[in-house]
Amino acid sequence: MKILLITKIIFFIVITTTFSYAVELQLSGSLSEMYDDNINSSEDKESDFITEITAGIGLIHEGRTINWHLLGESTQQIYLENSDLNNNSQTAELAIAKEIFYNDNISITDTFGHYPEPGDFQDMFGQLLGRSDYLTNTFTAIYTNYLLRSFFFSLEYNNIYIKSLSGDTLDSVSNNGIITFGLEMNSFNIISIFYSYTNRKILEESDTESETTILHECGLEYLHYFTRRFSGNLEGGFEQVETEDETNYTFSSALTLTHQIDENNTIELSASKEYEMTILTNEVYDIWNFTADFNRELSRLTSFSLSFFYQYGNNVSPATAIESKLIGLETGFTYNFSEHISSDISYTYTYNQTEQTEPVDYYVKYDRNQIQIEISAVF
Repeated sequence: MKILLITKIIFFIVITTTFSYAVELQLSGSLSEMYDDNINSSEDKESDFITEITAGIGLIHEGRTINWHLLGESTQQIYLENSDLNNNSQTAELAIAKEIFYNDNISITDTFGHYPEPGDFQDMFGQLLGRSDYLTNTFTAIYTNYLLRSFFFSLEYNNIYIKSLSGDTLDSVSNNGIITFGLEMNSFNIISIFYSYTNRKILEESDTESETTILHECGLEYLHYFTRRFSGNLEGGFEQVETEDETNYTFSSALTLTHQIDENNTIELSASKEYEMTILTNEVYDIWNFTADFNRELSRLTSFSLSFFYQYGNNVSPATAIESKLIGLETGFTYNFSEHISSDISYTYTYNQTEQTEPVDYYVKYDRNQIQIEISAVF
């Protein structure tokens, strides 16, 4: 992957230019046991107990004008009764943040992942039945400049490469560029305008282009702090998506409310309507999305979290009429034995539904319950 190679070169340059500063070695590991009542994400449920063993290593540097880290993890899943599903997944991330001048900042991140199935609700949306083994590499570069005391602009580039290992979907590569101009009117009000261009290409096995989707987005964003702990972010704009079949238009909007109720309680609510490109099914959906996150520090050693996810939408292609819905719920308790060792118990519920009426009728749905107990350490 060319982007990953470029990032490694950048990382080497950073290392050689900051060798005189302290570099911290980080070691991590975890052991967990999970009960999963639908291991195949199927209408015909099959349950099993899964043991997960994770080991990680990383390098971290925090300097006056530059911070970077390189982290990697490997996770081995062992199924009690379905040993044919045993697998090993890997993740790695390189992140660099550099203050070039007093008013100029640049950040570069490259994240690689190998997953035996989708790891979050967003990736599960629109997916048909079954497991999807895939590789993904995401490269992001952001440059921010404060031209004046209160006026700023930023440039962002994203590259996402997806390779299917299970053969369920075709490989794809996406390139995205975003330009933003913003004005900090005062410490409580920030307004900005943005334009985003996305080009996604579906690749054949020979890596030749077979289908291209282009998405244009432009709009306004307004961030207001009602108090130091309570903020609202409102976004509205216009989107145009160009597929091989036709061109579609829609108005997009998003609202996010964040409230740090007190030192121990934080809540965030968000709602949005926009076009979205799914990474595994290679479809473009006109979606509604609602999320809620609540975190509470029960004590100095114990915390509680609760997250809700709901997404609904129809794909924009007239050749394949598809309607999808996904509901997700996650909750968990964390207990910190010490600064380095903690334990977690969590519950995850997933409901996924997809119905297709063109060119053929197709309806699938499944629900899934997962309970996990984990002990982890970071040194």
